[in-house]
Amino acid sequence: MNKREFWLKIFISTGLLLLLSVATVYLDSISLKVIGSKKLFQKIDQCHYQADISKLPKGTYVVSLGRPRGACSVMKDASSLYQTVLVSDGIKQEISPKIHFRKNDGDKLISIQCLPQSGFSFSFSYSPVILDIGSGNWLHMLRDFILIYLGPICSLLLILSIFTDARTYKALRHVFNSLSSSDKERFAILFFAVVSFVYCLSLAHFMRLFWSGTFTTTLHIYLRILYSLAFVTFIGTYSKFSLTSISMHGAMLALTAFIQVFDPSNLVNCYVYFYPFFVLATAFGAWYIFNERFIRKNYSTLQVIALTWGISQLIDTVSMFSSLGVYTAQTMIAVIALCVFYFTNKSEMKVGLKISAMTRILDSIYNSKNIKESLVEVGTILLERSGFSRLSIYVDDYCFGLNTQLGNKARRIYEFGYEKDTSIDSQIDFLTGKGGKMVESSKQGNITLQKGDDNSYYCIIPIGSVAWINLSDNKYKSNFHILESETSIKSIMSNLGVFSEKLIEYALKESYSIEKIKSSFGIGEHKLILGSVFIDIIDYSYNNHKYGAQDNEYVKFVDKVYFPALIKSVLKYAIPERFEGDEIYLIVTDKLNNNFENIAQRSALVVEEIVKFINTDGAVLCSKKGYPPISMSISLNVGEANLVCDQYSIRSSGASVNISSRLLQVCPKGKIMVSNSLAERFLNLSLKKKKEINLFVKKDYIRASIFEYAG
Repeated sequence: MNKREFWLKIFISTGLLLLLSVATVYLDSISLKVIGSKKLFQKIDQCHYQADISKLPKGTYVVSLGRPRGACSVMKDASSLYQTVLVSDGIKQEISPKIHFRKNDGDKLISIQCLPQSGFSFSFSYSPVILDIGSGNWLHMLRDFILIYLGPICSLLLILSIFTDARTYKALRHVFNSLSSSDKERFAILFFAVVSFVYCLSLAHFMRLFWSGTFTTTLHIYLRILYSLAFVTFIGTYSKFSLTSISMHGAMLALTAFIQVFDPSNLVNCYVYFYPFFVLATAFGAWYIFNERFIRKNYSTLQVIALTWGISQLIDTVSMFSSLGVYTAQTMIAVIALCVFYFTNKSEMKVGLKISAMTRILDSIYNSKNIKESLVEVGTILLERSGFSRLSIYVDDYCFGLNTQLGNKARRIYEFGYEKDTSIDSQIDFLTGKGGKMVESSKQGNITLQKGDDNSYYCIIPIGSVAWINLSDNKYKSNFHILESETSIKSIMSNLGVFSEKLIEYALKESYSIEKIKSSFGIGEHKLILGSVFIDIIDYSYNNHKYGAQDNEYVKFVDKVYFPALIKSVLKYAIPERFEGDEIYLIVTDKLNNNFENIAQRSALVVEEIVKFINTDGAVLCSKKGYPPISMSISLNVGEANLVCDQYSIRSSGASVNISSRLLQVCPKGKIMVSNSLAERFLNLSLKKKKEINLFVKKDYIRASIFEYAG
């Protein structure tokens, strides 16, 4: 995402939040139009309303007063429907009165008489209406939810989420010691949540149930200033505190206290002029959250919240000096509280994603015997979590048995997302000075995150000193997203040390036999007597289709569990030259074990070990996964062959190898086929000879024997 796209996302999100708040202003009037209500009440003066009900049909009706600011009485002609107890300074009996009355013949007027009050002047949040009992009850519930309960509920939800977080109690324990940045964040959110809740109670007129208009007005002004201060404090905790903004709030609090003492009658008039300063204080306080130099992470959610609150403050200021009324404070505070709730819990969701990513990584490390697949899985996870677009993975040659020392060369085993030709970088020779950044990142044990020559960012993630996962972009990426990428990568990277150990372990265990042969024979081509064992799984495709065609579970089981276990069972006698799909090719040489007189004896023993594995350990592995025991066709031949040893691998060829391969092709399913010269070696084993056949291999007839085994 480039900078333009990023800011477009911010402004669209902000606009949607503002529209959500603005919509509540019109929700009441829209509801009245849907209901089909007519405007009956006429305003006589600021505190007096009348409605002509003479033309209403007989029946039961509801008067919804629309949350008046002050105490009111309702009369039907000369009779009282709702009577306020006369107390000093208009203390209310309830927040949002709803009055039921019966319309009879001769009833003419419903009048509302409200008491003047000190402090904020009397007003209705919504115009009073008269509706039938069903529509009236529904509309009154809607009004109560929006004007009274929505703000406090959302703020209380935020408070509860904070107190159910163990990090809050950790921060409280540190209150008398040095606070970490995380502790400060918790306190800032808690301060904001508590002030937001109390401020919402004031907006909903709960305070007027207990105190006079003068006191509740003064308290409301203090809470309004404190809410703005709590907001900029909350924002500043994640970037940098604005001393200008904090000073402006301090000045407004001090000025309010001064006017309260020396000229309380002008407090409301002076409060009106605070509104432009709320806008300025918010702008100063939120400026740092939009500045890449001061933020520590990609706080796009905070930026949306700050922009939403700043614009709503501006609208509020314009409304204060004009008749423009486009949103309700209660709904806006609720929207902000929900956004902060989302922001604070977003980190928990990220922790969940991190745990999920680490679970996938560790599962890949411990359950995979294939280095490439495991590394690709880890690299893909990091690519997803970081938001980069390109991936390349390098592994030290030592891990593949291609070098006797670490740190000489590395080869690329995977790449994704590159459009240009990268073949020149398929191998990196560290001894020539290439891959310096990779070497440096391994020495430091930390990621390298920098801009490349094309002004795009790249990231090198070292896995010990044996592998490197390289992430990059092919275009500019905003610093906001780079900070977020760095955080995501570091949160996962701390656990990759296990992977480094696994790679070394793999190199030591899996490459030992091959290295032993290479060191015994030396680099080059050699003629010698070899045993060639070919193994093929019966009904491999059928079982894969039956037990795991959708996600290749059966293939993964064979490749990552069954075959590695089988190879391990014969490693002291034979080594795998290759295994892929449903086939393994093993070679037997006298360089692995000196306890046997000849290759034929060793080769027969390899087949016996394979049969033993099929019937015991292999069957158990299949049973644990719910698969039927695997059956195999096996072929064996011993003879002179060519063995090529180079720095990368060992490879065998020759007539004896071809014969063994041909024997497997014609071997009946689930049987063992060996050349007749080896048949006597199997007579002492627990195998039953079935028959002998003649084969034609490259103009030569071969006499072969077929054996059965209980598999």
